[in-house]
Amino acid sequence: MVRFGQLDRRFGARNRAAMVAAPPDFEDSAQHRECERQLAAAGIAREVAETARGRAEAELERLRREYDDVVHSTSWRLTYPLRRLGMALPAGLRRTLRIAARRKPGAAEIDGAGEPPCVQTDDRLAGMHEPAPLLAPLPVFRVAHGGNRRVTVVSDRLAEGSDPAALLLAAGLAQRLGADLRVLTELQPGDPGVIAAALRDHDVEPCGEVQLVFSDRGAEARRGIELRDGEIFIAADWWNARNASDAVDPRRVVCVLRNEPGEEMAELLRRPGLRFAVASQMLLQRLKGQGFPGLDRNGSWFEPPVLTPAVDRIAAEIEL
Repeated sequence: MVRFGQLDRRFGARNRAAMVAAPPDFEDSAQHRECERQLAAAGIAREVAETARGRAEAELERLRREYDDVVHSTSWRLTYPLRRLGMALPAGLRRTLRIAARRKPGAAEIDGAGEPPCVQTDDRLAGMHEPAPLLAPLPVFRVAHGGNRRVTVVSDRLAEGSDPAALLLAAGLAQRLGADLRVLTELQPGDPGVIAAALRDHDVEPCGEVQLVFSDRGAEARRGIELRDGEIFIAADWWNARNASDAVDPRRVVCVLRNEPGEEMAELLRRPGLRFAVASQMLLQRLKGQGFPGLDRNGSWFEPPVLTPAVDRIAAEIEL
């Protein structure tokens, strides 16, 4: 028989062995300290990546603004016919003209050939950055449609970094009227993910169908734009408003104003029947004080996500 003392000694020995074999407390272990170090390093790396991303986004926005300033400038538009003419010239003559333009007056001839060596380039690349004309009436065609009304937002692009003001106004108006929403872009196709995120972030959900259409105004054979009776157009910029109002009744076009008008915008502000949605109540009052009395009649304001003032006024005044 085994005595109780022997059992006590036997179990005591087992407990001591188990304590020796058991791993130390995890919080005091080297493995725990290594995990904490890796977590801290990952946090620092994340902060650095976020900072770099912010700088890259800011640089991208700066470059986008510079590009828009150039392609929308008066000098760039005035010289567009010359660039188009240059593209029609034979490739050899075009290279010769480029060489002559780069050559400094009095520069020595190279190899006695009268023409310095140059890198051969694919001539198809020469037209890649040609800007589309700023003004081109929308190529609309009417169709019989017995379904919902429709509100169309017209913009150059709706992608990452684009101002969603016109999109939100159009979506709010479509929601108010129970109408379909169409997103029409003139320079590059709209990004469905960006559009959906903008609507979701501002709690705007159109009641009807949402359509995306791309009609490149720089293309020789531009896609036609189907037009329903009573359709309303919300234009993101003054040239989009001009293109729309040259194709449809200006009373069915609403131009979004986000800043002080230039010369072209001032001319558009005097166009009979055209309506305006100003992206702040303060800017609307300032423009009225600058001699644009038509804004009293055809102007309203909105500040996303507060769309109600402009939506209600547009819905009440436009004959549907």
